Amino acid sequence: MEVIDALATRGLTWHLVTNAGTFPWLFETLRANPARRRSLAYVAISLDGATEATHDAIRGAGSYRQVMSALSMCTASAIPFQIKMTIHARNEGEIEGMGMLAAQLGARDISFAVLQPTGTLHDESLFLSTKQWRLVKDRVVRVAALLKMPVVLAEGFLEERPFYLCGPFRGEQLHIDVRGRLSLCCSHADQPNAGREDEVAGDLHTVRLVDAHRKLLRIIHDAQDAKLEAIAAGEITEWDLSPCNFCMKHFGKPHWTSDGAAGPSAKRERWRGAWARDTQIARRDGREIADSDTKVRLRIFG
Repeated sequence: MEVIDALATRGLTWHLVTNAGTFPWLFETLRANPARRRSLAYVAISLDGATEATHDAIRGAGSYRQVMSALSMCTASAIPFQIKMTIHARNEGEIEGMGMLAAQLGARDISFAVLQPTGTLHDESLFLSTKQWRLVKDRVVRVAALLKMPVVLAEGFLEERPFYLCGPFRGEQLHIDVRGRLSLCCSHADQPNAGREDEVAGDLHTVRLVDAHRKLLRIIHDAQDAKLEAIAAGEITEWDLSPCNFCMKHFGKPHWTSDGAAGPSAKRERWRGAWARDTQIARRDGREIADSDTKVRLRIFG
């Protein structure tokens, strides 16, 4: 709240992305402080399915109704909201339905994003091929032509220009992570990195922003140079046409290939405590998940 208040007192606006789980708390905070409410541009809420069954299968039981409740609170309080859908194999069939739902709910716009792999066992079941992603992008463009509200294609879709530059590479934004470090963008935050943190330009607790920014420019230049060298050598693959995917591969993070996800595996406990560390076994809802030497096996019983 101190950061938000600092923005509000300087006449700046802010927005946030949420899964709606903490929205009641946020709503009370805004109601208690009119300055925060006035400086709020909009709220972006994640919704990964046009139907309750699809969204809850991805996000957890009850989460769809939680989102609908948050959207109702936004409408009642005249707070503009954006709906964000991250597309993957388990929900790509509901792209058109999501567009219609967002329009019916009164969203200011809807944003469609490409799922990035995270180095977990879920990557395999969420994978879409580059051919499928081209069809997905075409469908989103068609939805945009039908709806009166804006439709946003987030960074990460396949581009026809191999040397396409994303927003951070164009210098249109600076990303500071929750640790106060200047880095390339939020897609890199807390991703498995095989011991590397090449994309971090500096800890702003100890380094001036201008000095960290200079280092960030060098990091971006080196990544652009690597992309240019790959183009010149004829080594660009279909997946490299996704600027995000090439970037994640270049910096040693999980990334997509024609065979599925590649790169380092995640070692952190995730997904509502269902992960096991080292050789421990976690049982949940009839599933046995074993994590040994960073290789994860999933067996479904019954």
